[in-house]
Amino acid sequence: MKKLHIIILTSLLSGNIFSQNLSAYHDFRNKFYIFDNGKSIFAEPLPVNSFEVGKKSVAFVDNTGAFKVYLNGNIVKLSESVNKYEITNNYLVYDLYGSLKVFDNGKTSLLSINYSRYSAGDSIVVFYDNTKKLFSAYYNGEIVILEDAIAKEAISNFKSGDNIVAFKSNDNYLKVFYRGEISELMLVETPMYYKVGRNIVAFVNKGYNSFDAFYKGEIINLSSYSPKSYYTADDIVCWVDYSGAFKIFDNGDISTISPFAPEEYFVDDKIIVYYENNFLKAYYNKKSYTLENYIPIKIMIDLDKVIYIDKENRLKIFDNGEVKILSYENINLMYINNNVIAFNDGVNTTKIYYNGNVIVL
Repeated sequence: MKKLHIIILTSLLSGNIFSQNLSAYHDFRNKFYIFDNGKSIFAEPLPVNSFEVGKKSVAFVDNTGAFKVYLNGNIVKLSESVNKYEITNNYLVYDLYGSLKVFDNGKTSLLSINYSRYSAGDSIVVFYDNTKKLFSAYYNGEIVILEDAIAKEAISNFKSGDNIVAFKSNDNYLKVFYRGEISELMLVETPMYYKVGRNIVAFVNKGYNSFDAFYKGEIINLSSYSPKSYYTADDIVCWVDYSGAFKIFDNGDISTISPFAPEEYFVDDKIIVYYENNFLKAYYNKKSYTLENYIPIKIMIDLDKVIYIDKENRLKIFDNGEVKILSYENINLMYINNNVIAFNDGVNTTKIYYNGNVIVL
């Protein structure tokens, strides 16, 4: 069986990640640059230790270990070091000597001086504070208490989507925090199966043997049977049902993508890529497309785009229902994040595909 190798947005190749209109890269002299809306900005004379790119900012650890962020044309040093950090479309979340902090649109806020774990989305950060015994969320610039765990067990079973949080409460319910309100989904039975996406939480209700979704404030029954497998994304749940059919809940509508179960499938934001009968296919905007009659070795997906290297080592993109060739030269490296695609082809030439054009760096 041939495997479909998919690399999602969170993947790292040579330390590079790209975002919607922002990116970062090292040139052939190992100098560090930031690509911002079509312009390359010199950032560091020496190669950085690591970096991540969000929709609004670029975070990086420079050659000396200092932790810095690029935002709106300026580079600011946040600290002399950092334990770990994560960037989403809107937030930069980081651990500094055991304290959890968030950098939000130029402002740094302390979330906890002693936390056990956290989960971050584009517009929400949820965490458990060991000292205060509180399960809280950073939302709309404020810390909101979701559950008081004083004299109770610590809240540890939780997941965040882009704008939603699901968690197992101490009264043994699966609950959702969405748009400032907490809703109960079901009484939990072990084991508990649930996944989160934008505006959505999909879960298996073992008490009723049903597959349901919390979507924009309502609970919707997806199936009377538990799925064989499933994924969530932006307003999407896709699953293989008990009969083997490949189904999708997409912005309120349930339909069948294929009567046959895909051998492998992956979803990211607004697109699904799947392998069926040795064909590479994609589901986008409520329509299925056949991209190739074979499975490429390397595939990357993000937002609503797919890039891959074909049999002739050409770089192709599936964008808005069409397959296009981005490069006829041999591909050394490739990256994708939202609307920015970067690749290195030929004799070590770095290029970015942005706004419909290929820019040579």
